[in-house]
Amino acid sequence: MATRDYAAIALGYARGVVDQVIPTSIYTQLACQRTLDDIEASKYPDYPYEWSAEKVTHVCGFMERLPLVKGMKGQPLLRLEPWQVWWISQLFGWVERHGPRKGMRRFSMGHIEVARGNGKSALCSGLLLYMTAFDGEAGAECYAVATDERQAEIVFRDAMAMGQHRKASKLMKGKRVSFTANNIIHQASYSKATALSGDPRTKDGLNIHFAVVDELHAHPTRDMWDVIVTGAAKRDQSMILAITTAGFDLSGVCYEQRDYLIKC
Repeated sequence: MATRDYAAIALGYARGVVDQVIPTSIYTQLACQRTLDDIEASKYPDYPYEWSAEKVTHVCGFMERLPLVKGMKGQPLLRLEPWQVWWISQLFGWVERHGPRKGMRRFSMGHIEVARGNGKSALCSGLLLYMTAFDGEAGAECYAVATDERQAEIVFRDAMAMGQHRKASKLMKGKRVSFTANNIIHQASYSKATALSGDPRTKDGLNIHFAVVDELHAHPTRDMWDVIVTGAAKRDQSMILAITTAGFDLSGVCYEQRDYLIKC
């Protein structure tokens, strides 16, 4: 199946935002300006990072081979919006250029804060599948995380439905991905994905490659977030994604992360 020029889409979105052709917040404008500045800086060989259009295409091309499983008649394939392509391109496109981490991802954490109905759950469900079976990591532990079981199941069950759908069956079978009641398993690499909720005090010992923390603003304490961050520190290319709508608590971990990101 032909893929789109995702690198061009990502950079086109960044330019559109910076030129104020695409209306966004000032923080998105600054983030997109950083993208363009980094692209220019990466033209010099001593810059520590490089941007790989091939890696962007690998992730986005996979995502657009997955079916939408909610609210769309006929279940068409996922079609990434330009902002989603740009966001993916920043997380997966930038890699270390030199040293022992050469080729490894520059960023280990991402944050999406948008209103309901913007497709953030579908986006992260697709990424949960990708990181479990298509990222090339052995023994990857991947989790959809939330404060309660019902919320944690949303991203995980959508990922399972995407992977089990007939439109993705050939893609999954080729990678030897299987599905049980509570796990998505990549047999070749001994990797798995599952939902995670409940008492964070019982979650010590996790060796996390990828985690989607859903509705971060709803977490009453930072305990689960700290467990995830600690568990992800054990792997070289782990990634944590926080997805959330806006909240009201100015003392919680979500606002703390938001404040940190604004400073970045």
